[in-house]
Amino acid sequence: MKNYTNREKLNAFQKRYDPITTAYRDLTLTEKTLQKWKEEQLKIVIAHVKENSPFYRDHLRDIEPSKLTLNILHKLPFTTKNHLREQMQQILSGSLNDGLYYYETTGTTGVATPCPRDQKESYASNLQL
Repeated sequence: MKNYTNREKLNAFQKRYDPITTAYRDLTLTEKTLQKWKEEQLKIVIAHVKENSPFYRDHLRDIEPSKLTLNILHKLPFTTKNHLREQMQQILSGSLNDGLYYYETTGTTGVATPCPRDQKESYASNLQL
């Protein structure tokens, strides 16, 4: 299995993400295309975390990514703040070293919640600005 650099991972993400955001901004994105894209991304993300995260491997053990649809999204088990606080290292689906940013919530409702972010998440969040 090839080890991809952060740049290669970001480039692959941009190839999937940019066309859909461009179509959205240009008002050419159809509902059908958007729904298909969302479903594909759901399958990609769930497959990735099941393969790379000990927590999600167990948490989603009864979920088959290839069979997921948006219509059954409500059947996925929740990940709670307590999960994030207590099991962050097991939840991570990549190296913490891949993180571009690390922050924690303020802990207003209790203990602070860790929130590491990688380049893909930063790109997707900031592209809209």
